[in-house]
Amino acid sequence: DAALVAVGRRPEVAALDVAAAGIELTERGAIKVDEHLRTSVEGVWAAGDVNGGPQFTYVSFDDHRVILADAWPEVYPGLAGRSTAGRTVPTTTFLEPPLATVGVSEEQAAASGRPYAVRKAPIASLAVMPRPKILGESEGMAKFIVDTETDLILGAALLCTDAQELINTVAVCMAHGVSATELGQGIYTHPSSSEVFNALLG
Repeated sequence: DAALVAVGRRPEVAALDVAAAGIELTERGAIKVDEHLRTSVEGVWAAGDVNGGPQFTYVSFDDHRVILADAWPEVYPGLAGRSTAGRTVPTTTFLEPPLATVGVSEEQAAASGRPYAVRKAPIASLAVMPRPKILGESEGMAKFIVDTETDLILGAALLCTDAQELINTVAVCMAHGVSATELGQGIYTHPSSSEVFNALLG
């Protein structure tokens, strides 16, 4: 019935008095960091909303892993090489049903000039994915943008039951080079929302 739109959020850094430490800020007032979240002062890193990255709790959680990997690589060898470069970040807007996205949109794919295919369908039309119908929540749409040369997923937009969970699987596949066909040919429990992958990518 109502929508709250917040525009132009700025990092809250005033109370940190970063200027006194010689830490540089960006033009938008965020703490300036590199891909390892190092600030302009050696031995000082910035995590979370203050560093100008996506302002999500789960991104802040990943920020701490990036910092651990950089500051104490011998203690956290499993995080070796972790950085913010090329990070795949899914998002969800918790509507009913939820809207979840990751990667590029169809418009961005078209503007890039790379060859791609759009695989999409209304949720109600996907017979292999009965869970939304069982729950009485069959409205929505699923869309995947797939590179036709590499078969890699470039982006996805899911407006459906369990989209907030499905998008995480898509993001992991994108981050680790799992192809659209490999995701689509997976064996998923039934009835589950994961069967959308069988329906559109299998």
